[in-house]
Amino acid sequence: MGMRDIIDDLRAVITFFTIIPIGGSHDVSRALINAWIAIIIIPPITGLLPGLLGYYLGFFIHNGLFIASITYLLLLVLTGLNHIDGFADIIDALMVRGSIEDRIRVLKDRIGAPHR
Repeated sequence: MGMRDIIDDLRAVITFFTIIPIGGSHDVSRALINAWIAIIIIPPITGLLPGLLGYYLGFFIHNGLFIASITYLLLLVLTGLNHIDGFADIIDALMVRGSIEDRIRVLKDRIGAPHR
């Protein structure tokens, strides 16, 4: 695996879990294969960026509720309005034994479906 493959894997994971336009593959299977990278990369993006915004807004705005709302809005925008149910659907797909195609099938079946 060369450096280009590593960068493409990283870009696929970031593109899958966020809406940050960094180009690269939009291949869901590549993102699912390399989902372990998401544990390292996605929390700093979805936590650090909104956190820094909230921190610096605190210097100019002295309303905690407003700062929290703006910070949470940035989190929602960064994740493409993904929420805990969408995250749970991704985990369901990752837990499937079998091929990537099986995981993608489960991911697509679970999106929007109520959990029982």
